Amino acid sequence: MKGNFSEATIEAIKEEYYVYALVDPRDNKPFYIGKGTGNRVFSHVAQAEKQNDNCTDKINKIQEIRNAGEEVKHYILHWGLTEEEAFASEAALINLLTCNEIGLECGLSNIQGGHNSSGCKTAEDFDELYSKENIELANCPGCLIIKVNKLYRSGMTEEEVYDIVRGVWRIDKKNRCDIKCVIGVYKGIVVGAYIPTEWKIVRDCKQEEWPENIKNIKKDDQNKDYKRISQRVFFTKKDILDNEEKGLIEKYQNKIIKMTDSRNPIRYGGKK
Repeated sequence: MKGNFSEATIEAIKEEYYVYALVDPRDNKPFYIGKGTGNRVFSHVAQAEKQNDNCTDKINKIQEIRNAGEEVKHYILHWGLTEEEAFASEAALINLLTCNEIGLECGLSNIQGGHNSSGCKTAEDFDELYSKENIELANCPGCLIIKVNKLYRSGMTEEEVYDIVRGVWRIDKKNRCDIKCVIGVYKGIVVGAYIPTEWKIVRDCKQEEWPENIKNIKKDDQNKDYKRISQRVFFTKKDILDNEEKGLIEKYQNKIIKMTDSRNPIRYGGKK
């Protein structure tokens, strides 16, 4: 792709770090792991275009790839990180890919070792991810928006995503009555949208009805973990939708909902 991300992507990740890989297209093996912000992932190729001699192994590899008529592949391996998290992730990946004992040595050109998972995407797909249509929270009336940053992982099935979005949450009865659509977001990106048919209180349900992420909690009034969730709620989704409901789901699916940062995982649409 071009040697930079779109303005939308830069704006979306401006306060975050990511970990990336440079990959040789001739054998699809990574030869460099790094961390950075902004357009850092593309800076190495730009540097290689300007250097002619006394080059590092990394620059030599890039020039070798380009001289063969190929282009370096750029992958974003982990993003949405603090600098400390990025250092740790970078170091773990370098250690893994240079470990002879487990047969994963890739010949990284990192001069030294680097100092949570959101999946792996090509730079093009990563750019497209943050170039999706943005919807303001105020323009989501009747919607319950739930952040699932700690529960979501790349590669989840539709049922797994539904299960982490549906509960369990602190939502009072009055607010539940007004919810037309429940939306799960991961780092602002909508990963699931559902029409709720019923809200259930944990303590009033059999354990086999609970969402998977709490099924390991023993249903016992003396259990502090059970006490913590016993009055929380979860929903069941409507499977057969009318045209209006389908349109509502399509309005939000795979979009980005812009929200101010908040520790509360639950936000109500129609409000700023």
